[in-house]
Amino acid sequence: SLDITNVQMHEQTNYPLTIIVSSNDEINISFSYNSSLMDDKHVKAIREHFQYVLMQVIANENTQLKYIEILSVDEKQQLLVQLNNTDVDYPKDKSLVDLFEEQVLKTPNNEAVVFENNILSYHQLNEQSNQLARYLISKGVKEETLVPVFIERGVEVLVAILGILKAGGAYVPIDPTYPADRIAFMLKDISATAVLSTKESEQKLPEGHHLAVLVIDEDWPAISQQPTENIISIVDPHSLAYVIYTSGSTGRPKGVMVTQQNVVSLVKGIDYVALKSDDVLLSTGSLSFDATTFEYWGTLLNGGQLVLCPEKTLLDIHLLKEEILKRKVSKMWFTSSWFNQLVETDITVFEILETVLVGGEKLSAYHIGKLRQTYPGIGIINGYGPTENTTFSLTYPIEAKEVDSSIPIGKPLKNRTAFILDQNEQLVPIGVSGEIYLGGAGLSKGYLNQPELTKEKFILHPFGKQFGERIYKTGDIGRWLPEGNIEYLGRIDEQVKIRGYRIELGEIENVLQETGLVKQSVVLAREDKRKEKGLVGYIVPESNFDKQVMLAQLNKKLPSYMVPGLWMQLESLPLTPNGKIDKKALPDPDASELTRHEYLAPRNDVETKLALIWQELLQVDRVGVHDNFFELGGHSLLTMRMASAIEKKLLVSIPINILFQFTSINELSKYLEIELNEEMEEDDNAVLEQIII
Repeated sequence: SLDITNVQMHEQTNYPLTIIVSSNDEINISFSYNSSLMDDKHVKAIREHFQYVLMQVIANENTQLKYIEILSVDEKQQLLVQLNNTDVDYPKDKSLVDLFEEQVLKTPNNEAVVFENNILSYHQLNEQSNQLARYLISKGVKEETLVPVFIERGVEVLVAILGILKAGGAYVPIDPTYPADRIAFMLKDISATAVLSTKESEQKLPEGHHLAVLVIDEDWPAISQQPTENIISIVDPHSLAYVIYTSGSTGRPKGVMVTQQNVVSLVKGIDYVALKSDDVLLSTGSLSFDATTFEYWGTLLNGGQLVLCPEKTLLDIHLLKEEILKRKVSKMWFTSSWFNQLVETDITVFEILETVLVGGEKLSAYHIGKLRQTYPGIGIINGYGPTENTTFSLTYPIEAKEVDSSIPIGKPLKNRTAFILDQNEQLVPIGVSGEIYLGGAGLSKGYLNQPELTKEKFILHPFGKQFGERIYKTGDIGRWLPEGNIEYLGRIDEQVKIRGYRIELGEIENVLQETGLVKQSVVLAREDKRKEKGLVGYIVPESNFDKQVMLAQLNKKLPSYMVPGLWMQLESLPLTPNGKIDKKALPDPDASELTRHEYLAPRNDVETKLALIWQELLQVDRVGVHDNFFELGGHSLLTMRMASAIEKKLLVSIPINILFQFTSINELSKYLEIELNEEMEEDDNAVLEQIII
C-alpha cells in the first residue's frame, strides 16, 4: 500500500480576483486574490458588497436586478452626505450688479479693466455701464431681454455686459470670428431684435440680419448724455446672467441659461482659490468661452484688476511674456493644451505667476511636473466642470508628490455636489466607475428653447429634494478615489474636448452630410505622436467630390476649432457584424494620405529648415513645400512653437499672424528670405557706419 502524507497545495491564477463557489451540504464562497494588485481592504469591501446583495436576493427572490442595492446604509451616507458636505454661506440673495456696486464703493479708484492703453477704474466702469444701461432701457431692454454682445476683446466688453445686466437683461456672447451661418442661427434662436457691437465687429454681422445694431463706440456721444448714477435695482439673483452656446449633437448649437446666483456661487464664499483686491488676472478666453465667467466676475466682484489683450498677444510667446511682466499678472487660467505648449516652448512665461488654473481637458502629469519642478512656489489647480454647472464644479490643488500619476479632477466646490451613478441612476461604490452627475448652486436653468433636452439632461434628483431639486448628467465617466477626490476616466458619448472647446462629433458629421459631397462620414478625435488630440475626418466621397468646396462649406457653418485638420478618403467605412460603423477599424491617419498637393521636396536651406521644423511639430515623416500646415494637423497653439523654432533655427523673429497668412513652406520661405536679407543689409549698414566713425 502507498501512504501519502504532508500534502501541500499551491493555487496560481492570472486574475486579480477569483470567486469560487462550491457546495456539499452547504454553499461555500471563497475569495482568492493577487495581493500585488489588490489589498485586504479592497477584497473585504467586495466581499461585504457580495454578501449584502446575496442577502437581498435570499429575502426576496423575485426582486428585479435594478432594485438590488450594492451599498450599505453607511456607504450611502458617505457618498451622499459626507463627500458632499459643501454648504457654506455666500451672498445668494444678491445679484452680480449688487455685488459689483458694493465693490465700487470699496475700491472706486482701483484699476478694474485694462486693454492695451485703455484703463477704466471701478468708478469709471460703473458710471459708463450705468449710462449704457439707461440707453439700453430707452431702446426697449428690460428684465431678461437677451442682448447679443458681438464685440472683440476690449474694455467695451465689460461696459457692455455690465450695462446689459444693470438694464435687467442677460448677455449672449457671440464671437465675431464665428462663421456667418452660426452667428445667424444664434441670433434667430434668442429672437434678438438688437445687438450690441462696435465699428470693427459690426462689419462681420451676417447680411440680412434685420437687427437694430447699437454700435457702442460710434454711439457713445449719445450714450454719454445719460446720467451716471446707479439705477434702482430691478435685477433678481435668480434672473438670467447670460446664455452661452455650446456644440450640440443634433447639428445645432445649444444655449445654456446661467443665472446670476449661479455665477455668484462660483466666485463668492469659495476656498478653491484666493481672490483678492491686489490680484491681477490676465483673461485668456474669448467672451463666448465660459472660463471668462470665472475670469471676469472672480476679478470684478473681489476688487482685482482684469487684464484683456488681443489674441495675437496670447499666441505670441514673446508678447505674452511681455504682457505678464508689464501688468504684474498674478493669476491665469489655461486650457491644458495651451499650457503644455507654453511649458514646451518657454516655461519662463509662468515665472511671476502666483496661481495657475489649468483644465478643459485631461492634464498631462509630465507638463504639470515640469512646471512644479521649475517653479515650486506656484499654486497649480486642476479645474473641471461643464458650462451647464457654471464653469467649475470640482477642483484639485496639485501637490508635488502627485504629478507622476493620473491627476484627479478633485472635490466639489463649496455649495456644489457630485455623484457617480450607474445606468440605473444608483450610487456606485468608491473605486467603481460610473457617470458623473453634478448639482448644487452652480446648476443652470437648462437649454434655451429646448425643454425636452433640458428634461433629459437635468433630471430630478434620484435621492430626494434634500440633496437638491435637480442634477445634471454630464456624460463624463469617473470614480471616487478613497481620499475623497474624483478621477476622470473618459466620455460615455461622442463628445470630446479639444484645446478646451467642447465638441459634439455628431454636429460635424451632420454638417458634412449637408454638403452633399460625401456618402458617409465619421469624425474622430485621435491623439497624435505628440499625445495631442486632433479631429480626423473619414469620408466616402460622392462622385462630384471637391475637397476645397467641402472645406469652404464647413468653414461657413462651423467655428475653426470644429473643422478637422486631417482627412482620409476611403472607398467604404468598415462595419461591425451588426452593421454599425466599426470605428476601431478605421485606419490611423497616414501623412502620405493627408497632403492634397503633389509632393515637392525642399529646394534650399530655408525650405529645408522649415520642413524639419514642421516634421518635428506635426510628427510626420515628410513635408513638401506646397503642403498646408493646418491641413497636416497644425493649429493655433502649434504656431506659437513654430515661431519659437524658427527664431532658434533661422535667427529671425516672426509675428504669429504671418504664420496664418503664409501657410505653406513655399509661401513662408519667401517671406523669411526677404526678412533675412533685410536683416543682413541692416547689419552691413551698421558695420559700415562703425568703419566711417
